[in-house]
Amino acid sequence: MFQLDHTKGNMSLMRLAMPDRADIAFRFFHTSKVPKAVAVVLHGTGMHGGYYLPFARCLANEGVQVALMDQRGHGLSGGERGHIRRRMQYADDLADCLAAVHDAHPLPLFALAHSGAAAILLKALPLLPAGLLSGIALLTPTFANDGALVRSDSAGKGRFDSLKYMLRPDAARPVEQSGDHNKMTFAYGKFLLAQILRLGTQRTVLTYRPPASREPPYGYSAAAVAGCMIGQLEHALARISCPIFLATGDNDVFVHGAAVQTVLPWALAPDVPFSAVNFADADHFTTLLRSVRHLGAWILANVTTGASR
Repeated sequence: MFQLDHTKGNMSLMRLAMPDRADIAFRFFHTSKVPKAVAVVLHGTGMHGGYYLPFARCLANEGVQVALMDQRGHGLSGGERGHIRRRMQYADDLADCLAAVHDAHPLPLFALAHSGAAAILLKALPLLPAGLLSGIALLTPTFANDGALVRSDSAGKGRFDSLKYMLRPDAARPVEQSGDHNKMTFAYGKFLLAQILRLGTQRTVLTYRPPASREPPYGYSAAAVAGCMIGQLEHALARISCPIFLATGDNDVFVHGAAVQTVLPWALAPDVPFSAVNFADADHFTTLLRSVRHLGAWILANVTTGASR
């Protein structure tokens, strides 16, 4: 059951206790319109729900109630920072949280996963009751263990100096470079060794410097990185039975948008409704703000379609 922490304006901070008593924090944005759906937004690697405030406000303006979830060990949530003790921990948490959100807000439920959260969402799908989700949105999804879907010059292993800050309410304004304040480093050799030997899973193998300079670098252990990866991606996609939405950008330094746009619909079941948008001038972060209106329309359209079935 959710516990209210505090309310400010149209945003309520809620907490949900997991079976091991670690609490997961949610920022709920209440739309001024009659809510027709609720969307749970899952943040990317090294981030938390606070980075998605403009995105949540824009989506709430479209008539959708929005819940920004901080994953275990991130942002305002409890749990060890950057480490999990079993690979399915993030997925198990997400399955429990989605069920709890639906119980608290019995509206059509949509899961919106950005970046690395896409793999966690797909890992959680077999754990969910049939029919719980009315739709899934994959927003610049990264599947780091699938080399065909990442940029060939990065492959999820090196340093990235060209990430840009997403928190710009006006998508038409130029987005400033974050420079040295926004980097990711992945020690692939140490991670692979930990995976093979099952030793050193607590060692930090991935470090992310957030775009907000006031925040310290975020380090992930080998176990946590494994918890953010999914094997047999095609099999996971084939299990999806609800409508799916995909958003990509051509300036994304992580995701090979053209590859994802091609592979993803091919792996889905033939009867799964599929919608996709791509923005030529958007990157890994600005794609979210560029896609808000498309996403809101897609959610409301699927609410109407689902009600008519």
